[in-house]
Amino acid sequence: MKNLRLLYLISLIFVSTSCNLLGDKINPEKSVAKADIDQKGGSLESTDLIVSIPAAAFEGTNSLEISEVKNAPEELESVNSKLFALEGLPLNVNKGIKIKIKKNTNTEAKVPLVAVGEEIFVKSLNKTAIHYHYLPAIDSSGYTLVTLPATDQKVSEGDVSGRIAETKVKMYLISFDGNFSIDTPEGHFRIYFPFLGMKDDVLKLGTYLEGAYTKFKNLGFSYSSRTSWPMKVCVKKLDAGVFGYASNSVLGYNYGWMEFNSEKMKDTDELKLTAGHEFFHLVQSFYDPRNRFSRAKSGNYAHFWLDEATAVWIEKMFSSQANYVSTIRNGHQMAPFNGFQKGAETSAGEHGYGMSAVVKYLTDKNGDALVKSAYEKIKTNKHPVEAISPNLPFIWWDAFFRDYLEGKVYDDVNTGFWLASHNGLFDIKAEKDSVKEFKKTYADYSAAIYRVSLNYDKFTDGANIVFTVPTDADSRVTVYKTVGTKMQFLNSSIDKVTVKDILKLKTDKSVLFALVTNTASKAGYLGSRELTLKVKLNNMELDPNLFGKWIYPPSGTDDGWQFNPDGTAIQKAYGKEYNWNWVIENKQIKLFVPNGKPGYVTYKIENSKLYFWAEVLGVGQWSLGLERVGG
Repeated sequence: MKNLRLLYLISLIFVSTSCNLLGDKINPEKSVAKADIDQKGGSLESTDLIVSIPAAAFEGTNSLEISEVKNAPEELESVNSKLFALEGLPLNVNKGIKIKIKKNTNTEAKVPLVAVGEEIFVKSLNKTAIHYHYLPAIDSSGYTLVTLPATDQKVSEGDVSGRIAETKVKMYLISFDGNFSIDTPEGHFRIYFPFLGMKDDVLKLGTYLEGAYTKFKNLGFSYSSRTSWPMKVCVKKLDAGVFGYASNSVLGYNYGWMEFNSEKMKDTDELKLTAGHEFFHLVQSFYDPRNRFSRAKSGNYAHFWLDEATAVWIEKMFSSQANYVSTIRNGHQMAPFNGFQKGAETSAGEHGYGMSAVVKYLTDKNGDALVKSAYEKIKTNKHPVEAISPNLPFIWWDAFFRDYLEGKVYDDVNTGFWLASHNGLFDIKAEKDSVKEFKKTYADYSAAIYRVSLNYDKFTDGANIVFTVPTDADSRVTVYKTVGTKMQFLNSSIDKVTVKDILKLKTDKSVLFALVTNTASKAGYLGSRELTLKVKLNNMELDPNLFGKWIYPPSGTDDGWQFNPDGTAIQKAYGKEYNWNWVIENKQIKLFVPNGKPGYVTYKIENSKLYFWAEVLGVGQWSLGLERVGG
């Protein structure tokens, strides 16, 4: 589901799917019948629709209503009845409900079907709309007869209250002539399609779906939750940017279905990818611990991002490319930086597209069966972060990012990508550009990457850059340099990394990158904390003979200087301290502060004493000798 799929997702908010009633437009409904039906059963009748509820189908009294809906769904060919809405059905229906729909034609249907519309959430579209699946029907004396099946899992209102406002079910019903259908030889899929000329393409689709069925079974996935096969597959006209998607039904596991765009059937490569991706979404639902109503209605669940991450990852099994990368990752490569779980708060689906990199890294290290193991844990209500992690993320989080930055996970990230995609820039192009602090809020298990550009023309031979993060067990700084189109690891530490030979790096046209990883976490993995990366340029030639503390005589005074190897200095005079940066320039000590005017001091060391040259009343002379503290 790539290529046009990406364009579709970008403009999703503006695009209406052809599976809903006139997209997102209001479709007028006119009530034509109402009735209260209890455990004894009964019927609800209008001129063109009769609904018969057998005894014991309901567990209590329910107020049902039939409405005529003005506009039929455009996706259906050969419609032969009005469109109706049946509203007020309970969560649990214990017996099948008989439906009798009056046709508006005397022509006998070749493949009589009833399209059943449900307002459901579709993962691959990341939105809720009305979507249709098909039920086999009987053409009888001007009517279409069908049985709306009983639900296959008990659900209480308490199971859904607080998560989904509605606790009643609304179904849309319309009769049409399905024209054509085929069952795959293995019997797992029944594919409905509108035109006989599509048969060869439909047969290919069936082959791809059966291939996916076998691949996932070989990975260890169980299909035991679904007891009724074949699965319905509907080939129909969908939005121009959509190849297909899978849907869960409020009726339960046995009624989940798939839809494919009839206008995209010739794109066999994409058809194969979409078949694998979308069928895997239904396999995932077999491990979803939520009830059938919530599975069909709600996209608000913790492992939604994992569903998309694993479905994007698993597309590799349906591609002939050796190093396959799904194009749906485009624009989402930074997802791992946003937080393992917390990144899903903005858009769980899009977060999942990018987190496919984490799934690939972990399966490359631990085997593809890791994904099956993860869903077995999901079924027991395990948190998705813990489900997909073969061990504590603390152990492998930093290593993942190292491989990710170096392009070893997916090759859709490279030097060009990181040059444009980062969390901050320190562009060193003048003397004043000596220190930069990057303060950021880091989600649990997250990261940030910062670019350091070396555009200053006066780097000294001894220039170095120090990268510092707070010293604790839950943060780390890792530094890279660019070498052509590659990212090359330099060093990593829990507190400080020093990069030397800055002048050579500039000559080589290298750019530095600092990766900060955060492995701190709280229960639920939705916490955050602030971290500061300090980047300090020491553009200096230093005299090691000056290192240490020097004080003025007589003994006992504390006034004097301390010259540190990191290019900082402390001056103490009359009980006050002054902080400086220092370097050796033209055999003088250059003292300066950021954005300040520098000063220059001539010095000498003789007989273990430090002397400064000064002019007093126009007369130059050496100062009193400062004595080194500590020898």
